[in-house]
Amino acid sequence: MNSPISFDPAALAGLPLDCVRLRFFDVDVRIRTDSALFANLFRQMYRHFLTDGDPAGPPFQVVFLTAAASPWGSPALVLNGDVQLLNASPAPDGYIYESIFSAIIGRVRSHFLIHAGVVARDGQGVIISADSGHGKTTLVLELVRRGFDFLSDELAAISTAGSRVAPFPRSFRLRPGTLERVGLAHLRRDAPLWLGKYLLDVDTIRPGSLGGPAALRHVIFLHHPAADDPPPGAERELHVLLSHLPDGLAARVAQIEGVRRVTVDEDRGYPRLRLHAADRMAALARIESLCRAEGVFVVDVIKRQSAPADFSGPVAAQPIPASQAALELLRRFEPGHKSALLHADFGGNPTRLFLKLAEHLQSVRCWRMSVGPLPDMAGQVEQLLAAPDRA
Repeated sequence: MNSPISFDPAALAGLPLDCVRLRFFDVDVRIRTDSALFANLFRQMYRHFLTDGDPAGPPFQVVFLTAAASPWGSPALVLNGDVQLLNASPAPDGYIYESIFSAIIGRVRSHFLIHAGVVARDGQGVIISADSGHGKTTLVLELVRRGFDFLSDELAAISTAGSRVAPFPRSFRLRPGTLERVGLAHLRRDAPLWLGKYLLDVDTIRPGSLGGPAALRHVIFLHHPAADDPPPGAERELHVLLSHLPDGLAARVAQIEGVRRVTVDEDRGYPRLRLHAADRMAALARIESLCRAEGVFVVDVIKRQSAPADFSGPVAAQPIPASQAALELLRRFEPGHKSALLHADFGGNPTRLFLKLAEHLQSVRCWRMSVGPLPDMAGQVEQLLAAPDRA
């Protein structure tokens, strides 16, 4: 294992560093970098998080240095004093961004942060959760186009103090073809492309559609039986993008228990491992361990379903118990095991966190909605909100 690298903030004195000031709920962040492109990326994606105010406490300090400014001679990422040298060339943008993002949201204690979209209408907050390829982002866009308030396409921020959702208005990151499906193809022309996706702020899509905090009234899980209900023990596909691929790493991954059918190709200019595993989380943990030992950065992880959703079937929503919904949301708890909320407020016990989350869902209507044609899905959401509240 490599020895820790010491970091002296005085080494930054005199460097022409840009500073981006952000606030994520109860966490203030300062990002300093000599890369104008990197600073502008965060300013664009997190425009609604920018702040000029004084932090309530010591801010979380992030430093990203290109090789030209780095005292170590290679690109470096410093997270609250912990130094990571990025020896890959070029430095992997996706890994840098995800490392910073994960470190920030892992410090948030005021909200449960769930990977999901959120919209609202007439004060009713709606969480829309789905695995990749089920149309979550497309449905959120369509609902915004129909007049819903936008709160988030990235994270559902459920207050730990009660059943309310707060905005998390990061810019949309849209796959090619998404804007065309909602009749907004003209917006693609001026949208910057980053890591294969278009970046668009909600104010560009529909000015004035950014909403405020709302009472959580509905949680909807998008579901496709052919993709989501494989036989017990069936293998699931996993794609892992790496900064680089040393000789022999793919063979070592193939030796992990439960991993089969490992192949290598390329995605977005990075080597990609494609594999199947019955337990994807366990397999991913072992892959990450192997990568750390080799000095390889995991740029992105994509969990593929056994069959793609085809959106041709009928759309229907079936109620599910709050406890089942809480389990599904906990599976998508974005900060994961490194969460400050989990450790500081729940003693590191996921069961206690689950019970509090389930408590917040007791007055919430929870649904499993089959995917189908986009107009039908959006219409079903509108019908759910129009139905009388249960007693």
